Amino acid sequence: MDNGNIYDLMILANELEFEELSEKLENHLIESKLLLLFLNPQSSLLENESALTSVLKRDDLQTKESEIWDYLIKWDTTQNSTLPEKLKDWSDENIMTLKTTLQQCLPLIRYFHIPNSDIVYKIKPYKKILDKRLWNDLKLYLMLPNQPEVTFWDICHGHASIIMITKVEGTNEIIGGLNPLAWDKPKEDWIKQIRVLHFQFSFTHDERSWCSVNLYYENPIRTTVTSFSIIDYEVFKVVKKSI
Repeated sequence: MDNGNIYDLMILANELEFEELSEKLENHLIESKLLLLFLNPQSSLLENESALTSVLKRDDLQTKESEIWDYLIKWDTTQNSTLPEKLKDWSDENIMTLKTTLQQCLPLIRYFHIPNSDIVYKIKPYKKILDKRLWNDLKLYLMLPNQPEVTFWDICHGHASIIMITKVEGTNEIIGGLNPLAWDKPKEDWIKQIRVLHFQFSFTHDERSWCSVNLYYENPIRTTVTSFSIIDYEVFKVVKKSI
């Protein structure tokens, strides 16, 4: 069976909610490096945004983030044939069309993994489709590439059902939790997370913040109550699956 038929079968399995089969087929497509197939202007696969976002969510694409950005722009302009060929001729309406079409894909780009030169020459021309706070952080990243001031509050503000996962320096512990409520408190306040940790909002690179650990869980989260540093964290938004 060729990859085109495998893709069609994956879409059908996804529609019928055969999750295990869909995942296995998707893994096969990824291993076959089919990201480019999704973004081939002559391919009908371009018409399925949900399949594209599913691919972009993966960590094993083995594709540079700047290349993924190029693919997305190419994907969008293919979908919207009315867009002018030259970016300098685009109107505000054209920009909004691009932003609307890519709204599910833009958050999946790891912007801070993109080299400075690519941010300037590839991302900056389309800065109007990005969230203003994100673009401000990217500008700061250009000036201070080793210390982008992207705080936990910046990422989570206004969002509900957030899962945070952190890696503790020196121990390789993975800790975190779920906050089902919207992050809309001042940064000095505390938000209680379900059965896990309580974090202050302001932590960022090399800045001390506070964490409260509940010691009375049936299964302890940590074996020590000493202070610790976080070397990396990821934030995920839980979205209700549409049927």
